[in-house]
Amino acid sequence: MRRALIAAAAAAIAFTSATTVRAQQTARHRAVTWCRNHDGRQLDCREIRNDTKEIRADKREIALDRREIRRDIRHGDFKEARQDMRELRGDRRDLARDRRDRRQDVRDLRRH
Repeated sequence: MRRALIAAAAAAIAFTSATTVRAQQTARHRAVTWCRNHDGRQLDCREIRNDTKEIRADKREIALDRREIRRDIRHGDFKEARQDMRELRGDRRDLARDRRDRRQDVRDLRRH
């Protein structure tokens, strides 16, 4: 009985992981196929993926800057915190611009 339960659990885990891997491969295949099926668009798809990676990296940097500001305030270094907040404002503005550009690229890619 115990062996049967262990075997059933192992089979369920194997099926779930195989299904997840298959779904990921299918999604990746669709994205690559869609890019390759339309002439001249593969470069655009890669640019959009790179923009997405850059946006994620910018978000991580902003999170680090926010922690740094909180640390400066906690330590009483208000002048440094103000300077960091000014820089953070610019970084957020750049991030918003990058998001806007990526959205526009996706729209343009879908239109053609």
